[in-house]
Amino acid sequence: MSRDFLSQVIRSYGSGLQDFVGRYLDESIKLFAREQRDLRDRFKNVVGIDPLETVTNVAQKNYQRWKAVQEEVFSRLPGPWGKTDKD
Repeated sequence: MSRDFLSQVIRSYGSGLQDFVGRYLDESIKLFAREQRDLRDRFKNVVGIDPLETVTNVAQKNYQRWKAVQEEVFSRLPGPWGKTDKD
């Protein structure tokens, strides 16, 4: 959300528009969530996979790979980040 948008929302509180803006934002977020869910379901029905689940799995695998590379790099560094002569 932009700074201007948030400023306008904050300014609306305490005015006669407070209830209207609150209900509008609440309904907008509900509609957005419902549309996202429907789009996921349609995608899953056409392609046969859940796009969110697929992206989540890929992200988890990438994180594990990155973590393994990071641990490998740090294990080779001298000093407090990696192994020392005492290890």
